[in-house]
Amino acid sequence: MNCKHILGISRSPRFSPNSEERDAAIFQAVATCLRERGAIVTTLCEDELSAVGSADLIFSMARGEAINKLLALAPNVPIINRPQSIAHNRARLQQLQLLRHKLPSACPPYAPLPSTDTEGLKALLPAWLKTNGDGETATDVRYVEAPNELLKALEEGKGRYALLMKHITGDLVKFYGVADTFFHWQYATPPDAASASFSKFGNERINGRAAGYEFDVKALQSIAATAARTIGFDIYGGDAVITAQGEIFIIDFNDWPSFSSCREEAAEAIVKHIIKYNE
Repeated sequence: MNCKHILGISRSPRFSPNSEERDAAIFQAVATCLRERGAIVTTLCEDELSAVGSADLIFSMARGEAINKLLALAPNVPIINRPQSIAHNRARLQQLQLLRHKLPSACPPYAPLPSTDTEGLKALLPAWLKTNGDGETATDVRYVEAPNELLKALEEGKGRYALLMKHITGDLVKFYGVADTFFHWQYATPPDAASASFSKFGNERINGRAAGYEFDVKALQSIAATAARTIGFDIYGGDAVITAQGEIFIIDFNDWPSFSSCREEAAEAIVKHIIKYNE
């Protein structure tokens, strides 16, 4: 391959709540595949990075704001995923981007809330409260069903919550992609399973076991790829809800997930994308 030296930056454990091993596994799989193809690969955790040395290309799972600002200053070095896109991947900004490009989403973001009276809030509930943070704790995403519960959460959050998204009933689907070359989807909780195969904080239980509603998988793939280009991710994952009518709603989008259910295939796709990126 043409790359002489590739720098890989792994994610800090604090940005991988309950997923440290899964995130580390996909990172190591990519680094190993690159070395097998003759690349010289140096790896660092984002917690260890203080300066960007010479490299032909950087692949990064870093989430920290300071690290991505540092990476954004690296001159003429291709970086996957781009640090500028990571910096803008905040709940409210992300949702606004999807809405601006008319991609399916749960709802327009309410910030500030259009009403604080009980009757006015009932029309918005049940819903999900999201922060503009990095998903480090279970309270960064909260499900609320009653007006008093919502107001209490906002009071306790002291300005942490930046987005209120209306809850959508349907099958919760997780998807994973690499540019336009690789796509994988699965139910968060399959129809024949009692619980989700993996859950960071247990939020999948709200939608529960999938009913197996029919939907257009190619449409989901196209929507996800368009969202990735819109937000600026080469390597991405997210969550969607499929309604009984087959409608698709993107409810979350993430940079570089763990690909734990399709790690081998994803690592191969990521490496091919890196090689093509540098040709």
